[in-house]
Amino acid sequence: MKRALLLSLILLAADSFSQPAPEAVFSGLGASLGRYPRVTAKLTYDRRQAAQGGMIYAVARAESSDAEAIRLSEGVVTTSGGLLSRAAVEARAHRVLALILSRASWGPGPTLIVDEPKFGPSKPGPGGLSRRVVEGTRPRKVAEGEVVTIDALQGTLQLYAAEDQQGELDFAEAVRAFEGLRDPQSLAHWFESRVDSGGALLAARVADESAERLLAGTVSASDFDKVVKSLQAALPQAQVGRFASDAKALAARLASENADATVDAAVALKEAGTESAARRLLDETAAARKRLAAAAVTLGSPAAAQPSAAAFSAFEKAANARLAVLKGVDSDWRAAAAAAGAAAPPSARLGGDFYRRFLDDNGLQPLIDDMSENASLDLRLKSERIRAAIVGAKLDGDSQLGKDIVTAAPEGDALHVETAEDSQRFVPRAKLLEAVKRAWASYWNPGPFGLRKRQGETLSPEVLIESAVPAEVSGLLFSRDPGTLLRDRVVVEAAWGERETLDEGDAPADEYSLDRRTGREVLPAVVAGKRCLTPGQLEAAARAARALDGHFGAAVEARLAWTGGKLSVLSVKIIASPRAIIVPSVNPMSAPAPDVEGVRSLR
Repeated sequence: MKRALLLSLILLAADSFSQPAPEAVFSGLGASLGRYPRVTAKLTYDRRQAAQGGMIYAVARAESSDAEAIRLSEGVVTTSGGLLSRAAVEARAHRVLALILSRASWGPGPTLIVDEPKFGPSKPGPGGLSRRVVEGTRPRKVAEGEVVTIDALQGTLQLYAAEDQQGELDFAEAVRAFEGLRDPQSLAHWFESRVDSGGALLAARVADESAERLLAGTVSASDFDKVVKSLQAALPQAQVGRFASDAKALAARLASENADATVDAAVALKEAGTESAARRLLDETAAARKRLAAAAVTLGSPAAAQPSAAAFSAFEKAANARLAVLKGVDSDWRAAAAAAGAAAPPSARLGGDFYRRFLDDNGLQPLIDDMSENASLDLRLKSERIRAAIVGAKLDGDSQLGKDIVTAAPEGDALHVETAEDSQRFVPRAKLLEAVKRAWASYWNPGPFGLRKRQGETLSPEVLIESAVPAEVSGLLFSRDPGTLLRDRVVVEAAWGERETLDEGDAPADEYSLDRRTGREVLPAVVAGKRCLTPGQLEAAARAARALDGHFGAAVEARLAWTGGKLSVLSVKIIASPRAIIVPSVNPMSAPAPDVEGVRSLR
């Protein structure tokens, strides 16, 4: 959702409880979009607190011991490294929102310190609102337990006045219950307890937040309808007309954004190189259009959806024509990479049948079913117990299942083991079976576990095993800007040697922002001296980015390795999605289609 955040010069004074103006907003770099790109929670510096879940974890430089804290946090804030920093890599691996505040500093404790604007006297502003002009800055410590909002798409950290923090936290928890527990009453009760202080403006905020979830596909149209009807019923009669006007304005804005997303999908459609990619773009755009139409009806403005309907009609015609051209054209992503001049390592995919055999061998299914449905346990406790049961179960090389896994794995003394929820790099072959158990357990992390329960899905886990490629240079490739999803940029981070992340003491990674078409840098280098990649290698990376983006019809993140100047593309994930998808090394038509519903790319 595009929002105008005034980052440094002006903060508009809020005229009601509906949306308190942040005390301050600080700009950074979104390093992981997470499952939803904006989250509000209490901030903690304590990894033990973070590992209990539900908080935003702030860490100066993440270490291996921070993995559990990052995986179970609502979000992560760090100040060092870039997209290859351990915090960023761990956050993306587990689809946790992450923000890098490179201009912030650390005090004792540790305590995060940001430069807070100092405002002068209030002055009249547009629309009768007052404004305060920045007259300087002063250091601002972010306290343990302080309620903050981080937004990966905007790349911002928001702080609130002490009197507003509990209200923001209560609202965030009500939204999480609505989205995570399919409980429309959570938002209704929150609104009813505050309607006297907020009125129609507060109702508009609740409608806005819940509409975002509807268009992202994480809540149903019927639940959104229940929320809006509860808002209308609770409003004083004098406020009903104001809310109706605000609701129509919201419908118009949603329709405009949907039309923009349809145009963006049309651009991706022209580049789609396979039938499955074009089909997915058509299906996703149709689903988004259907959700918009439902939202417009609920908001009392069905006509608002008509312009987006015209945009979709044109897109649908183009999609059907493209499908006719691509009929029968499908291949593994490796073929697309090869066509762009990049190699790929040997790999194997363990389908759901391997997981089911593991459960049968250990008699785990009844235990998992019992814990999953135990109403006395909260989601995080259920998740913890199920994961512990899987990791603790028997799987060794003497069993038939263990032998089959070892036989299926590609050659190599070191392997990469990945799922949609986890990434284990450079696993020794002797530790493969333990890594596979951890990979299966990752599907029971609170995020994916809760999502399956909300949507009534059954688990069909897949594990990708790849040979580790000896690399002179290793890095990450983003086929679109990872912070904004702008499609005209390709971003590459690379460092010397074989590595998954950059640790303390390592030389900083080189970051390259490339023109999508030419592969030439569009931003000057921030460091002098010899860099990891030559202009020719960057052009090769941009070709691979275009090929992979076109193959999937979506933004992707790929691991790269260069040996003897030759580019290899390792594992690939679709990132412009509520659910990052690990891409199996098989014909994608035989695997479940990646779920990228609700993506509203910013152009």
